[in-house]
Amino acid sequence: MVLSINKKVLDSILTFRNKTLFVDYTQALEVTYESFGQKVCKVMGVLEAYEIAEGEVVALIANNSVDHIVWTYGVMLYGAVVMPLNPKLSQTEISYLTEHANPRLIVNDGSEHRSLASIYIKEYENEEYSSSNYLNRILNSNGDEHGGLLIYTSGTTGKPKGVFLNLSNIYHNTMTAIESFNYNKEHTTLCLLPLFHTFGFISDVSTMLFAGGSSVIMDIFDASAVSNITKAIKTYDVNSFSAVPLIFELLIKLKCNLKQTSMKFCIAGAAPLSKSTSERFFEAFQFEIIPAYGLTETTCFCLITPMHDIRYGSAGKAANIAIKVISEHDHELPANEIGEIIVQGPSVITEGYFKDDRECYSVNYPGWFKTGDLGYYDDENYFYITGRKKNMVIKGGEKIYLEDVDKFISTVSGIKDNASIRVEDTLIDKIACFIVRENEDTLDEHDLKKYIVEHLGKLKCPDLIFFVEEIPRTATNKVRIAQLQDEIRSKAIL
Repeated sequence: MVLSINKKVLDSILTFRNKTLFVDYTQALEVTYESFGQKVCKVMGVLEAYEIAEGEVVALIANNSVDHIVWTYGVMLYGAVVMPLNPKLSQTEISYLTEHANPRLIVNDGSEHRSLASIYIKEYENEEYSSSNYLNRILNSNGDEHGGLLIYTSGTTGKPKGVFLNLSNIYHNTMTAIESFNYNKEHTTLCLLPLFHTFGFISDVSTMLFAGGSSVIMDIFDASAVSNITKAIKTYDVNSFSAVPLIFELLIKLKCNLKQTSMKFCIAGAAPLSKSTSERFFEAFQFEIIPAYGLTETTCFCLITPMHDIRYGSAGKAANIAIKVISEHDHELPANEIGEIIVQGPSVITEGYFKDDRECYSVNYPGWFKTGDLGYYDDENYFYITGRKKNMVIKGGEKIYLEDVDKFISTVSGIKDNASIRVEDTLIDKIACFIVRENEDTLDEHDLKKYIVEHLGKLKCPDLIFFVEEIPRTATNKVRIAQLQDEIRSKAIL
């Protein structure tokens, strides 16, 4: 078994030289395995020209493209650390992250933040390379020893945290996905998730590079351009793509024509997938969504549902890592009892957060990463995610999981979006719910609270309700809890 990413990439290039590896849908560009290898070596040449040392950080601020992938792999295989950033971040956010990581070089595609001292993403195209020894350059570089991927988490509950993933983490998680989803050289994926996060990069990109398949790279999902998804699937005989539950909901609502003969399945992650969404999606398109679960700190996949035995509501079984469920006192819990999920394995970070001393490992189980997610497993080792540890309140001695409250509120007629959070800085746990209405005349606070009490009881009824125009979310649709906490403080109603 090949245990080196450098060797794995080289093996794919040698085996599938003239086969299309990536299609850049926006640029109408097809890149073969050999061409990809040549482009990666050109990036290495640029890094040498700028005297980038092994282990140093290179920031990448760019939208989805083949160039994005070329730079990511070029930096990693060279032996440096690539730090992909969301180009839609504000200048303040970009400044905070770059000051924290201190990159030696910034690469920009010109779409945003043009004022930064950076080089253009296509600069590598002017780099000379030797066609006779470019493969040796990939093989003999020190990527496996010093290279890596530095991802800053979305910062839903505070400042973003840097997660450093070494190439061993990436290799193991990618190989797990290939095995779990039965990927091979005949498979084609569609990537519509942001490449500055690991879900799309591992699930739809790296798996194809390692397995000998092909991947169609699209712009980040936009509901106004769903017709392009259908066109891409038809044109390139796409077999699968990965997405978050909200995207699946929108594809159903917008009646996107996904019922194509080439499609085999989709993969869901980033948030729990409801039974209702799964069933309506299958009814509409006649192929399944495979539920999965993961964190940046576990590279990508932590749980994957067996394709032959999908359990609605479950996120699947352990994806080649060890998992425990522990109580608030750090004691391991048996099946069917809710607690915090902790994990350990070859795709899980082992040295904490990048330049950050926040504790993230269990006291009683050294080396086991605390996910901050609550859940349980059943008698057949299927895991169920019930919510975030920080998004639970205790009222009247009862634990209330706010995801359950949100699920119910989302079914109320006239509600477009909603998010419930625990109100901080109070002695007594309170629930605040932010709601986006279909229109201003559909609901009022009194009637909504009355309806919730009738169906969920008084304890689960939000103490505070705010009608807002939009729920702040990350690029992967996670609620920005810290931003909502700030909004509550600004109203001075604690």
